Amino acid sequence: VLNMGGCRGVSDAALGMAIANMTCLRELHVPSTLVAEASLFQLMNGKGASFLETLDLSDCEHLNDGLIAPLLDKCTSLTALSLSGNRNITDESNARLPPNIRRLFLDRCPGVTDRSVLSAASRCPLLSDLDLRHNLSLS
Repeated sequence: VLNMGGCRGVSDAALGMAIANMTCLRELHVPSTLVAEASLFQLMNGKGASFLETLDLSDCEHLNDGLIAPLLDKCTSLTALSLSGNRNITDESNARLPPNIRRLFLDRCPGVTDRSVLSAASRCPLLSDLDLRHNLSLS
């Protein structure tokens, strides 16, 4: 488990170096951090992504679909994902959700629409918790 929630003083590159050396990481909690390309690149291209079960990327202002979508393809064991509060996450990322997802947090993501709900329902048969609070784009 690596929990660096709120550590905004840690650069994306430093976070990437920490992640690169943790090849059996099961949980990564980096809400409200500067996580972006360098750290997610390390996670995607290292051996750790396939072991990751919980990923919390809430309120990470530099995240977007271009970073999240390919990462989700690598996180085949992921069961819990939080993208809460990310303004640049849209239906594109949610169309790539791994099938093992049980808990999905998409609250406060203005780019999430009904299409994301349909993607989650069809791609994630084990889904038991879906948080969509404060999404005005939902009908």
